[in-house]
Amino acid sequence: MNQNIKPLTAINVVLAAVILISLIFWARQESLRVGGPDQVKLDHAGSIFIHISDKLYKLSPALDLLGEYDLAELGIYEMVGDFAFFANGDMLVRLGKYEPGLLESIARYQRKADTKAPVAERDNEGLFRCKLDLKECSPFGAKRLDFDSAFHLSIDTNTDTVYLSDTGRHKLRKFDAEGNELVVQSKGYKFPNQNLLHNNKLLVADTNHHAIQVADTSTENFGKIVDTRSILDPALGRNTWPYSLAKVGDQWWVNNMAASMSHGTVAIYNDEWEFIKTVELPENADPIDFAVLKDRVLITDLDNIRIYLSDFQGQIVNDPLPGEITLKLTQLNKDRQDYKKLGYGAVGLFIAFLMAGFIIAIRQARTQEEPAVSQASESLSININDPNIKWIEVNKQKLRIIKFATFIPLLLLPVIPFMLFEKDSEMALMPIVLTILIIALAPLFTRKLLTLGIGTLGDVLVIKKSSKEYAAGKGESIYYSDTHILIDKVFVPFNGQQMLFNTEQVVKEIMPLLRDATYVQSGQMMNMMLKRQKLTSIFLIFLSVVVVVTLMLREAYQ
Repeated sequence: MNQNIKPLTAINVVLAAVILISLIFWARQESLRVGGPDQVKLDHAGSIFIHISDKLYKLSPALDLLGEYDLAELGIYEMVGDFAFFANGDMLVRLGKYEPGLLESIARYQRKADTKAPVAERDNEGLFRCKLDLKECSPFGAKRLDFDSAFHLSIDTNTDTVYLSDTGRHKLRKFDAEGNELVVQSKGYKFPNQNLLHNNKLLVADTNHHAIQVADTSTENFGKIVDTRSILDPALGRNTWPYSLAKVGDQWWVNNMAASMSHGTVAIYNDEWEFIKTVELPENADPIDFAVLKDRVLITDLDNIRIYLSDFQGQIVNDPLPGEITLKLTQLNKDRQDYKKLGYGAVGLFIAFLMAGFIIAIRQARTQEEPAVSQASESLSININDPNIKWIEVNKQKLRIIKFATFIPLLLLPVIPFMLFEKDSEMALMPIVLTILIIALAPLFTRKLLTLGIGTLGDVLVIKKSSKEYAAGKGESIYYSDTHILIDKVFVPFNGQQMLFNTEQVVKEIMPLLRDATYVQSGQMMNMMLKRQKLTSIFLIFLSVVVVVTLMLREAYQ
């Protein structure tokens, strides 16, 4: 008889799965929220300011700690974009929360131009001019400006003129000290990132043009490109997306990121912009920004939560950082690892949950009692090549569509080599596995469909999965449900036959033979089919599901 699942049991199973999956993604999200060091700036007096997670640290040129500021006390709950300092020490920064909508996030991920006007929607959000020591902030400009996505700043402390790279809108903007917008340049740039004043010119890391643009700073010709310096060199591999730059002695240092805008390479060029070498950072480093000190360069590593000190020749030195910063970095690393361990533990529990459910289902299926069948109605022995078998005609048009669809996955084959040689292998693993599975299983699935057959031999029903897998029976020896027909150990889809076979013939020839057959519920039919499967086949199917689910969860968690 058909087995029923208790509603409470079903609810508990679904609830447990939802809790585990939610825990996995919550742990992932929280690990990403553990921010490492990113933007680092110098003020007019030469003091160093490093943003690390929820705090801003002020250091002397000798790397002594001068101050520590809790950004939440200023109204900064997540650092968006950049910050910079005016001549009197005031900091220009964005206040507020960072809450992009789903469509907005997708558009930014696809690097589509932002068409939203840079106007603050709330009184406590937007660009503000802040006095750190007094914890006082006032809006920058009467129009209440807001840039709630990537932007970069530099300030000419002689005049307090502000130069802003509006990255998502592909524009450069120039403001006076009061926040009045003087001019906007909307031509010639594609995702401009950090900008830098040098010899009365504005150097801009023009990310998607793979170049450093040298632009006019005058209001009349602001942003007009007067020179272009390519950063491309074979030694950089795929790290060709300039993000930040600095003048180090008589050299130029550029952080060239990968296409994912992470884990880049700090490249060193001479004064003529000829590539020299790269800074010897640890493997898998994720440099973001750098500050040039008297004889060293401070480099922040966001993903690995580290700060490096390099000499002007690009060699890492081991000068100590203030204890407070070292302690902060250590704590953040521990927090991130704890969230990762929690996430991995939840993944393990979810896989164990799947395995336990699978084992219970198989055991239940194999111990289930089946409807009794009389000796007189057992399955029959026939010759599958008997010419008297009347096979139902196939639907040739739909078969052609299925055959054509089989070749579609083969179009993915040229993509696999590019995936295999992708530098960010952890990002490429999941697409590679799924692509290979689709290519491997699609022809096998189609071949199975093409070998299916259903026919009659007098009053006997004949079904076959292949030339070696077939069965015949009549009366109670035939089991059928709304989805399958089962005779002995052979089963074929029944509800889907109309896709492959002539519907009129199925109704006329097959349906009458099912009048005396044994009807079972779909759930019981699944149990009966599982019971007849070889354990090796079941194990391979389960293993494939576990591998795919694990890779999907791993991909989401990275």
